[in-house]
Amino acid sequence: MRRKLLARGDGPTRRASEAFRGAAVEHRAMTEDTSHSVRRHLRVAIDAYDATIRQFIPGYEEMLGVAARELADVASGLVIDLGGGTGALAEAILQSSRSGTVELIDVDGEMLAQARTRLGRFGERVRLNEASFLG
Repeated sequence: MRRKLLARGDGPTRRASEAFRGAAVEHRAMTEDTSHSVRRHLRVAIDAYDATIRQFIPGYEEMLGVAARELADVASGLVIDLGGGTGALAEAILQSSRSGTVELIDVDGEMLAQARTRLGRFGERVRLNEASFLG
């Protein structure tokens, strides 16, 4: 009976094979499309991202404050914000110190556009770089 199931392609072997093929197709799609978009991947409108992330992560605002305070001693130099998104952390860091520069690196141009708007008042203290920090 077992032979018959395998020969017909039924049972766990077939399901595993289909799952493997599906994973291979998904992997190819992910490696071929190197662009990243919060809008596409998370299905969140960019202008709603900040409110949404605060719903998903309790204490998000407090976390930003703690991070900014911890960086206050070094914030007079250059702080690199990898995956800086809409600039919420950069804003907290820049507000905690009157000097220093924050460079945001993010692969999502729409997120950086939000950061540009949010951080415009900090002028030369902000650098925005649309790139992947993964290499």
